[in-house]
Amino acid sequence: MAGTVFLSLADPDKGRAPALAARFLELGLEVAATRGTSQALAREGIATRVVAKVSEGRPHAVDLMVNGELHLVVNTASGSRARRDGVAIRRGALEHGVPYVATVAGAFAAAEAIAALRDRVLVPRSLADWAAWRRR
Repeated sequence: MAGTVFLSLADPDKGRAPALAARFLELGLEVAATRGTSQALAREGIATRVVAKVSEGRPHAVDLMVNGELHLVVNTASGSRARRDGVAIRRGALEHGVPYVATVAGAFAAAEAIAALRDRVLVPRSLADWAAWRRR
């Protein structure tokens, strides 16, 4: 798997940004981020592609989704401007089939799911089969 993860994190989440970005980088993914998140990562020695927020002009995150340049969006930003940007980003992700995660915990879970997909082939099972397997 290859691709680019876009990070736009609220200030309270920026402390976890380096570990999150590092995990995605370990998996061979590129990391793009808004200016504030990118600055938080740069302080820890992690370089990213800086992407404008929707309200900051073009090209912005939605433009990159339209162009097929973003493959996962992590957006925890808050505040009135971030809320407006978030609506546009969520809509763009939905319209262009880009997975969207709204929490840092969810983003770490997505990273581990990506890692698991690399380690083994998933075989679809019915819920009844899965439940029977769990009862063993």
